[in-house]
Amino acid sequence: MDEESLRESEMELTDDQKEQRRIIAEELKTAGNNAFKDAEYEKSIDKYTEALFMCPLQFSQLRSILYSNRSAAKMKLEKYKKAIEDC
Repeated sequence: MDEESLRESEMELTDDQKEQRRIIAEELKTAGNNAFKDAEYEKSIDKYTEALFMCPLQFSQLRSILYSNRSAAKMKLEKYKKAIEDC
């Protein structure tokens, strides 16, 4: 994920648009959590990744949770090196 590209694209967003993207990211996180609980780890990784693309950089706490959750799903799939990259 290229955070510099995200930063550049976010410069054009209004505060309301950023808040809407945060809300969508929260919804995707919930979907990822539900998939994780159902042992659908690939699906949870996809949802967390989608959420990271939606979540503005200013919401660093949410982004940290998304990275951590995605890492946990990768660990369940024994993708250890990829899990470490998210930490």
